[in-house]
Amino acid sequence: MSQSKRPLSELSNVFGTLSHSPPAPIPTEIEAQSQEPPAEGIVELPEHPTISPHTGMVLFPAVRFDGDAGAPPWNQPEADLWEMLLEAPIELVEERVLDGSGGVFWARVRLGEALRSCWLKFEDPSDGLQKRWGEEYQLDEDYALLRREQAAYEVVKALGSEDLVPPLVVRDIDPVPLISDAVRERMARQLRTSPIEIDERLGMAAILQLCPTDADDFVEYWGTLGVSDQERWARSSDRLRHSIYRAYAIDFVLGVQERPLSSYMYNMNTDRLVIPNLQLSFPHPGMTAEAYANQRAKGWGRKNYSGLDRAASAQPASSWDLPFLLESLSPINVQEALVTFDQVCEALSDDIALHAGRVLAALDIPLQGIAGFYARMAYLQMESRSVLERPIEFVSNVLVPLRRGYGADGPTNVNIIEYVNAMIGQISDEGFDFLSIIQEQPADDMPPQQ
Repeated sequence: MSQSKRPLSELSNVFGTLSHSPPAPIPTEIEAQSQEPPAEGIVELPEHPTISPHTGMVLFPAVRFDGDAGAPPWNQPEADLWEMLLEAPIELVEERVLDGSGGVFWARVRLGEALRSCWLKFEDPSDGLQKRWGEEYQLDEDYALLRREQAAYEVVKALGSEDLVPPLVVRDIDPVPLISDAVRERMARQLRTSPIEIDERLGMAAILQLCPTDADDFVEYWGTLGVSDQERWARSSDRLRHSIYRAYAIDFVLGVQERPLSSYMYNMNTDRLVIPNLQLSFPHPGMTAEAYANQRAKGWGRKNYSGLDRAASAQPASSWDLPFLLESLSPINVQEALVTFDQVCEALSDDIALHAGRVLAALDIPLQGIAGFYARMAYLQMESRSVLERPIEFVSNVLVPLRRGYGADGPTNVNIIEYVNAMIGQISDEGFDFLSIIQEQPADDMPPQQ
């Protein structure tokens, strides 16, 4: 039977299970947190987190999620790997940078009896990132990107997708003895600064993340499946497609923008996509709306088109390249993606969602970013087809009108506002109003978005 005619009932059972799968209706009223034992996957840790005296980063959180201990995707339970990464000695840092000037290095780490490859990630020192994303992602605190990746990893586990993001921890690491002079000079040329400033710009905090064994470049593997995207979708496995759909949903709810396909990896052992970078997560929803409205007024920075030239299209709301890849989905693939989106939403039951918000708050994610996460989750549940086909509609049809002071009485927006206010109200002791967050003005000390 051809791929396009295969019924959903015959799909692999990878579409039928996630780590957390209770129903998650969007509530208009949420009862106070129950005193029942923690839900499966929620880890109770020490009452007070361990904070780095050097950087202020949370090294050992008081609340987090645990991966699936029954079928761990990385051959060991995530909790065990997490504790090992916290203490594992770094034996070697190679003289190569993973992604140019981003401060991401290949490291060799002793985990038990094995020597494993890991990514050692310092805070991105580029000024261009601050100018482009600083206002929208509230990058006005030290190690803001590392905090967001640490928090995004917890949310990915809450969504039952820990098989897509390798385990990671935050550690205090002095880059001086780890990075060679050759690497310093290389980064200095890219950043147009002095080599003696590189160590200071990288700072003391870093993420240590497990690198999957036998990982490959996703774009290269995707290209081997056929000469067109339609053929590649038809030849890809259920497991791979399921991971791509989930990666798309994850980027949407986290607010990740402009991710090229080249940033993904392919896990040859599990036949799944791997997401190695989630640093630009949890944007301020009001600033997202403002940035979109300003860029729309300027034609998204593109030149004027005439004649037979293709008109400029709107920037996507998430996963810069994935929306274009998903344009080639067949009808049966579209149904697969929508079923997967439903699974992602079902994974975030009320108790899991509430715990996720508390984890984000404990990891110092601003309430505005947490509110944006809840709003995107609510929109994904109500408008999954829109997220698949036109993800920018969340910004253009929800955030921008609300920021301009209208549309708050529409049924979709009412549900989003009530859901966000109910959730944040149980996380923060202060009064919270999502509309006021949407309409919040940029801080005076934030650079204008370019």
